[in-house]
Amino acid sequence: MKSLKYLLMILFMSAGLTGLVEAAGIDPNIIIFSQSHGPVSHETRTGGVLKIGVTSFFKIQEITVNGDRVSVSGDSVANIEFPYQLTQGSNEFKVVVVTEKGESEKRFTINLGKKPVAGGKDFQLIGIAGVSSLDNVATASENEQSGTKLSLIVVPQYDLKMSRRAKLRLKGIILRERFSESDFSSHEISYTQVFVQWIQNKTALGDVSVGAGVNDIRTNNENPLLGEDESMIETVLSAGLIQKLSADLSWNLKFELKLRDSTEEVTSENDDADARDAGLEAGLGFKRSGIKGTARIGYSINDAMGDYVDSSTAKISARASYPVGIFVPGLGLDYKQKTRANKNASGIKQEDKTATVTAKVDYKMPFLPNSQLSLTLKSKNQTSNVSTAEYAASIITLALAYVF
Repeated sequence: MKSLKYLLMILFMSAGLTGLVEAAGIDPNIIIFSQSHGPVSHETRTGGVLKIGVTSFFKIQEITVNGDRVSVSGDSVANIEFPYQLTQGSNEFKVVVVTEKGESEKRFTINLGKKPVAGGKDFQLIGIAGVSSLDNVATASENEQSGTKLSLIVVPQYDLKMSRRAKLRLKGIILRERFSESDFSSHEISYTQVFVQWIQNKTALGDVSVGAGVNDIRTNNENPLLGEDESMIETVLSAGLIQKLSADLSWNLKFELKLRDSTEEVTSENDDADARDAGLEAGLGFKRSGIKGTARIGYSINDAMGDYVDSSTAKISARASYPVGIFVPGLGLDYKQKTRANKNASGIKQEDKTATVTAKVDYKMPFLPNSQLSLTLKSKNQTSNVSTAEYAASIITLALAYVF
């Protein structure tokens, strides 16, 4: 029954994405990409050539660029070169492809002038407000209860430049959740992070960073400023590396050590969650023909005071997104396997396997600059050799992000 529910959720997410794509006038059987320019690019020369590639499951009948018809051979694959002359500012090129079964379009923007240097602002503030519907709030194996919650995330960040290639970054994360049902107060998260990071760019190894911070984790947000019930304090030490392999490909490495001080009362010392958690993650990032993606693999060891809490976790994840008209749909896959180091009171060495599928659609609203509206559909399924640890859960979230 759980697997059927999990499958239905995935089908629902796929249908939702397809509906949004069709509403934007996009035929998913047609792929339009550029071999010379990204969706938004910059050129310092006024003249050039826009190289466009088209692939389709059906024969291509017509291709136009800004209304100008381009000759096609009638095949399902086409490669064209469109010469252009740029004017000052932004220049948009609308490519429309018509096949015997449908029609699709894609826009490319070429800006005349040098690309502005990113990160010009020393201070940045990001705010995210969202509403979520959950069908299994407590991730229970049975007697599932649904609920609705509001969430607010505030991320302030300040960069103090120390030299041309080095900066000190001061960063915070404030997360508050509030369920509409008071019975779920113990599941409301109050998360506050203060983090300091030294970043050294363009070293022989790439961009290198080291940092330290503190995480305060609580529950029950009856008082929205800070959770009523203390849960855990974490001291965090981290080191990272990002290296570009090419213009479209990079890899990264991150080590993180968390010293956990659990404030929750336990009836047995075997359940004491005070721990040292050390984790190492490696990842790849790429962008090609408008597609952006990441792939990560990681392993961590949680060395806890309580024998029943000791564990190791292996995880792998992948993300990909592609702009379709005014929308940017994306898909994420995550798999995690957590293995307890010792047997529990029942003599079982618990092993949990968690698979998560995430579908997301972003929309940057032209009437509200620096903002983004996102619809996220997440389905999670956990199997275990302990029956009470098995569950299936899904979350639908609508969120608005704004960069001040």
